[in-house]
Amino acid sequence: MTIAEAYTQTVQQLETVYDSREAASVTDLLMESRFGIRRIDRIIRKLDLITEPQLAQLLTDTQELLSNRPVQYVLGQAWFDGLLLKVNEHVLIPRPETEELVHWVAEGATAGGLTAAQGAGAGEIVQGAGATAQGGGPSYTDADARPGSGIIILDIGTGSGCIPVALFRHLPGANLHAVDVSTDALAVATENARNSGARIEFYVQDFLVESNWPQLPVPHILVSNPPYIALAEQNAMHDRVLNQEPHLALFVPDEDPLLFYRKLAGFAMQRMQTESLVYAEINEALGKETRSLWEETGLTEIIVKKDLQGKDRMIRAKRP
Repeated sequence: MTIAEAYTQTVQQLETVYDSREAASVTDLLMESRFGIRRIDRIIRKLDLITEPQLAQLLTDTQELLSNRPVQYVLGQAWFDGLLLKVNEHVLIPRPETEELVHWVAEGATAGGLTAAQGAGAGEIVQGAGATAQGGGPSYTDADARPGSGIIILDIGTGSGCIPVALFRHLPGANLHAVDVSTDALAVATENARNSGARIEFYVQDFLVESNWPQLPVPHILVSNPPYIALAEQNAMHDRVLNQEPHLALFVPDEDPLLFYRKLAGFAMQRMQTESLVYAEINEALGKETRSLWEETGLTEIIVKKDLQGKDRMIRAKRP
């Protein structure tokens, strides 16, 4: 079978579960990730024969995709902010809107108004129950000149670790910490940090339990992409998300959809110091409600920001 024939056959099979454009994109991703065959290669080498092992792998992958398993889980990897990260069923697949949140945090950390003198100093960092992943990363002749130097950032519900790993690239001088209740998720996050050379301290902790908070560092920046989908919204979700991605990272009770935002604001008011910043990804339908909740809690200078699709997707506030 030629490369062109294998490609066409795969696209046709995937069109039973994807639309035509998605089927083509997924097939492109499969062939490049598995065999290094890019789109241009398919044109130039379309009459080259695909090997038997390659064809067997392609058929196996196709069967998994036909069962609505996301292509990122099939490949075991996903791109995020220019980084190739490991993913599996224990973590959410990183989304483009979370990249936008990372960029917003990085901009806020380097805007000039936030310094390491605010919040807790390095001596107040508490060693977590998780592992510390250390590596190389960008090098600077003057350590104090590194972007984010001395700033403490804490990510709540880190999952794959995509947020702190990406922030390390933007802010290599920052002290990065991340929390998740799932040890399986933290295993993935630790591997991603190690593979990317990011220095991150991980903590196994249920953030919803306030008595756990003193075990965490006092950050200058708190960031989170928490669960925010109400259980009642399940019927509107694609099976590829609903039946494949971890519910622990997706859903909150119908009667308390802002549960995590209440806890984030509570942590900020109880543990963080004046002028510290809080960022979070939000449910696009609850921007006004999230803002109101944070205002009632005492946070100030609240901004609800739209993503590139024009949806209310992020929120930022200051701890007065």
